[in-house]
Amino acid sequence: MSSETSDDESGSEGSPPGALDEATFFRTVAETASDPLAALDDEGRVVFANDAFRDLLGLSTATVVGESLRGLVDVEDLPETGECEAAVGDGRAVRLTVRTVEREGERLSTVTVRSVVDGPDAVEDDEETAPGGDSDDEDGEHESRALRAPRERYRRLLDAAPDAIVAADAETGEVLDVNRAATDLFGRTREDLIGRHQTDLHPEENVEQYRALFADHAETGGVLAEDEVEIVRSDGERVPVDINAGVTDLPDGSVVQGIFRDVSERRRRERELAAHRDELARLNRVNRVIREIVQTLVDAETREEVERTVCARLVDAEPYVFAWVGELAPGRSVVRERAHAGDGGGFVDVGTTVDADDEDCPTARALETHEVQVVEDIEATTAEATWREEALEESFRSCAAVPVVHDGRPYGVLTLYADEGDVFDGRERAVLADLGRAVGHALNALERKTALMSDTVLEVELQTSEHVPALIEEVGEDGRVTFERTIPTGDDYLQYVQVENISPERFETILERYPWCDGVRRIRDGDPAVYELRAVRPSITAHLATFGGRVRSAVVEDGAIRILAELPHNTDVRALVDGLRERREDIELVAQRTVPRSDHPDRARVSVEETLSDRQQATLEVAYYAGYFEWPRDSTAEEIAESLGVSSPTVHKHLRRAQGSIFGALLDRPDM
Repeated sequence: MSSETSDDESGSEGSPPGALDEATFFRTVAETASDPLAALDDEGRVVFANDAFRDLLGLSTATVVGESLRGLVDVEDLPETGECEAAVGDGRAVRLTVRTVEREGERLSTVTVRSVVDGPDAVEDDEETAPGGDSDDEDGEHESRALRAPRERYRRLLDAAPDAIVAADAETGEVLDVNRAATDLFGRTREDLIGRHQTDLHPEENVEQYRALFADHAETGGVLAEDEVEIVRSDGERVPVDINAGVTDLPDGSVVQGIFRDVSERRRRERELAAHRDELARLNRVNRVIREIVQTLVDAETREEVERTVCARLVDAEPYVFAWVGELAPGRSVVRERAHAGDGGGFVDVGTTVDADDEDCPTARALETHEVQVVEDIEATTAEATWREEALEESFRSCAAVPVVHDGRPYGVLTLYADEGDVFDGRERAVLADLGRAVGHALNALERKTALMSDTVLEVELQTSEHVPALIEEVGEDGRVTFERTIPTGDDYLQYVQVENISPERFETILERYPWCDGVRRIRDGDPAVYELRAVRPSITAHLATFGGRVRSAVVEDGAIRILAELPHNTDVRALVDGLRERREDIELVAQRTVPRSDHPDRARVSVEETLSDRQQATLEVAYYAGYFEWPRDSTAEEIAESLGVSSPTVHKHLRRAQGSIFGALLDRPDM
């Protein structure tokens, strides 16, 4: 395509035949641009502004052209090239993109308002003409003056445009001209681009698609913003773009001016946002299922019901496809399956029995560390183990092993599998860890409930000589220290101790050596003397509590500590002792026996506990062991309140209600 022009408006020297009139080219491209755009001379005065720029300021052409940009826009430091923040009109914050070119001693800049800092809605169309605007005739006069500037100025303006601009013959699709940003975008020289067919700019396998899109542009112009629109750089890299096209009719044909904007970063953010939304949606599903599971655990009657429910409900939550619960088999280093759900096929028979000593197996690691273990890509692991082979055979791609624990005591491990990789991120792991603790708590509660309903009680006698070595040494042959009761009160414990044949001063000096003793109060003088100790989580007492047991008594004499503990009848004594030995290596199991509850000296406590709240029971026990019911009293209500960290009226309220419950249970019986 060619055109006949005068010397003032002809193509620049060296332009190929058929190059556009650059004044027309620039003006059409600038007016086509959807972003506010202005051109500045080397003194910072506006020589051109498109409609979007004038609308942003609420001014007419005559008011804008010829004015200093600093008089129109509140900007502290306008860079030669780069971005800066500014304010326009009523104080709206915007971001300016400046690009400056210099040729033959003259400088020209383009200023584009690329984004509004306060959000996309901050710039709105304003149909009213700002006060002080000039008439349309004056607008035309100023615009004509700008467009009559030397054609070389338009080339500089074109090269200063921040976006890539490509002009092509509307009929043939031949590229007629490009600006400097286009050469940067495509990684080609201007000479290499001019003369190519417009489809050469895009992936070759989609030639027909881009030919049809160009035909649509040649007919109507407009914005083309689709995910599949890409250009190809000289090195073969594909870059996603948005194309804003305009059509100019010239005497010898029409020209399509396309403004290409690289949207790689925007598409990357969109993908990240979409992935984030998917992740949140999945996490919400998991959270909802886990809340439902926790609610179901409250009503569960057996351990088997708990485990089956957990597996079944989790498989209902995408993307989990298989779940199983296992525990360490007694006396063996094998994790055996207790319950499962989902489509596991042969995995149920083979993969759900794993070697607890296999360090590469997530199930074994979770059991050992009490922490959630994740394999994000099973196929990429190098472990040569049965569990991996069977998982891949079932098309499992990732897994998470969740320890089921309560207060440090392991009840087993829950293992989940998904048919896609990279499923278990940090937040999901935290949610699953909470689930493991919730299931452990439910199983512990069921054990306690079963123990209360059982007709028998398991008593074990333990012995250690290293638990409190200084105390053992100081007690000597004649002394005796009996820990009668340990009562949890929230963050710590109250221990009630009888001391025989040891002076108060000597005993209290011994206690100063132990960091676990956070306070001491002498309740009763004499022999035996009675003390109240405030203890920070006694290790043996706490461990017994995780098995639903309690210390009935602990006696220090004859160079050792003998502990008598009460436990549910079905307690795994070996696991109990192994756990204690992790705390005290010299713990020995001296004896164990099953006692009928009817013969048990504590049988009355079991029935009473069912009628009292935890706070009532703690208050009643502290009052009893602190001598509140003695005559005269060893402790006042105020002292009981101080020990419990509550007010005196609260102590009286709990004691009255506890006493009422106990007397009611005793006196309202049919046989009374």
